Amino acid sequence: MKKVTLFIMLMCALLAHGQSSNETKTITAFAELLGWNTNILGLKGKVNVEVDFGDESWGWQGNDGRNLLVDEDGKQIKFNSMVDAMNFMGERGWVFEAAYVVTVNNQNVIHWLMSKEIPLDGNAKEGIIQLRDSKKKKNKSNRFDDSIYN
Repeated sequence: MKKVTLFIMLMCALLAHGQSSNETKTITAFAELLGWNTNILGLKGKVNVEVDFGDESWGWQGNDGRNLLVDEDGKQIKFNSMVDAMNFMGERGWVFEAAYVVTVNNQNVIHWLMSKEIPLDGNAKEGIIQLRDSKKKKNKSNRFDDSIYN
């Protein structure tokens, strides 16, 4: 009986050691969804939304629109509410973490913190286009109009 038990323990140890992990290593990426009403009174207006992925040149105070969400054609996406914007992000795998409001120049700016598990070599921005990305694509595609470069 002792030999059988020892054999079973040895086999379990070998099998456990021999198993390889096929799990992809992931990290948690964080982003901040910023929204503010498009009309002065804040009544029944659409919401402008920017996403801060922690890029070095980010800054709402400059408000140059670099981080606004746009569609494939580079046209700004207007959301009905912050919940509408969060549904957009949720479809791309983002999860709500926390929220707070900051008033800037008499304008309430809503901040929603989000997270997403991505592979170590993954891209947190997958499926999300910002105005800054749209401008880069246009500049690259129009860089050389001469047919010799195409």
